Amino acid sequence: MRYLKAVIEIQDRPWAKKMTEFLLDAKKLKSERIAACIKTLTPEEIDRQERRYIAILDEGDKKYQIAIEGKMNIRRFREERCLLVRLREYKNEHIRFLSDFHAPFGNNAAEQSAHFMKSKTRVAGGFRSGQGADNHMTIASVIASAKKQKKNLYSMIKDSFSGKPILIPDSSSSDDTACLDLQYFSSS
Repeated sequence: MRYLKAVIEIQDRPWAKKMTEFLLDAKKLKSERIAACIKTLTPEEIDRQERRYIAILDEGDKKYQIAIEGKMNIRRFREERCLLVRLREYKNEHIRFLSDFHAPFGNNAAEQSAHFMKSKTRVAGGFRSGQGADNHMTIASVIASAKKQKKNLYSMIKDSFSGKPILIPDSSSSDDTACLDLQYFSSS
């Protein structure tokens, strides 16, 4: 969304406004379906949304070609072109939230997770060893999972140092729980 916002603000492109409106409308549609306890869109609805998405991109491509026609220096249009290419190339990922209601609308959680690690390397200047980085990420992962699942962080950390394994639901596990043993951290 922020790249669309930049194209709207800097180059005032109508296609970018339409794409933003499309995405927000699609998010609203998904929210309405979830509120009505409907777990998915019909294949026809998904197909209609995909066609609308592609039509907006086609319009963007045409407007881009018109904008650069006869211009020698098209550097200032590069961001717009790259955005159009990305939106088309990763169409399935960008609108996955419509076909899979478990997929979030945005990637804020992923960006926040990456920001945590990046800020750690900036503040500390990195890790002394690969094992230290692995240990840090294991602990950070447990803390992030506990927060996301609204578990008591203090109890989880205390239990791990007392040798009790931490049980965290895992969607890939057949028994709906995965056991994570952090006991080896208490010995060092």
